[in-house]
Amino acid sequence: MGRDRVRLKNAYYFSGLYPDPEEIWLTVLDYLEEHYDISAIKRIYLCGDGDPWIKKGLEILPNSVFVLDLFHLDKYLTAALQRDSEGYREVWEGLRTGDQVKVEGILKEVERTAESPNQKKAIRACRRYIRNNWDGIMA
Repeated sequence: MGRDRVRLKNAYYFSGLYPDPEEIWLTVLDYLEEHYDISAIKRIYLCGDGDPWIKKGLEILPNSVFVLDLFHLDKYLTAALQRDSEGYREVWEGLRTGDQVKVEGILKEVERTAESPNQKKAIRACRRYIRNNWDGIMA
């Protein structure tokens, strides 16, 4: 691990097979209640790729906020726009400023001019991913 990387203090990991996503979040809630004054917790950040099982935690953990993992966002953007393109840079600027209309407009324009069906498909998937996870991007 790099010297300037932040380390988690008192990290605790949960793993296992949970047929119902609610089960893991109830397990996490039990742990938090046993080890912390839950009424004093101002915010719990749930970071991930936007999968529904992760967002399920928002219903169970108090004061929780979903934060989209930027690795996954970048994966969609790169597949749709290629990292060195002007559209890629413009979309990131729109994301940084919170301009959803701008982001959607850029992606629609790039999709309109896409040269292959596969690129159009990747752009549509990216648009859908951003739309479905906008709150997590802004958090």
